[in-house]
Amino acid sequence: RSDSQLVQTARETPVLVAISPQASSAEQMRLEGAGCEVFVCRGATPADRLRELLEELGRRRLTNLLIEGGGQVFGTLLDMRAIDEVHAFIAPKLLGGAAAPSPIAGQGIGQVAEAVSLEQPAVQQIGDDVYVRARVRR
Repeated sequence: RSDSQLVQTARETPVLVAISPQASSAEQMRLEGAGCEVFVCRGATPADRLRELLEELGRRRLTNLLIEGGGQVFGTLLDMRAIDEVHAFIAPKLLGGAAAPSPIAGQGIGQVAEAVSLEQPAVQQIGDDVYVRARVRR
């Protein structure tokens, strides 16, 4: 969003915003006018666009990327096997049900035997939340 703190500081610290071709041209112009670099991902599907963005970041020699997203983004990355490390904050709340949102969407993994394993998870309490960090076992 063009009113975010990142956008407001784009002239001091470089900000790359990835958008789809369906994004509003007015919003793209606002972002560019604020000093952001806008990268249009033209892939046909969200996964194609995400792959295109990761390839572009690789061309720019960016080797570390923090992704803060929702279940669809994380599910797509998991389906692509593009997650190396996990940092998760877990609130002390129970939520669930067949129609409840999930932290990981996408195709998913339905069998425990096929689950992605995490190596040496570190667990820490921060306020009321539990913070878990670990690398993905390959």
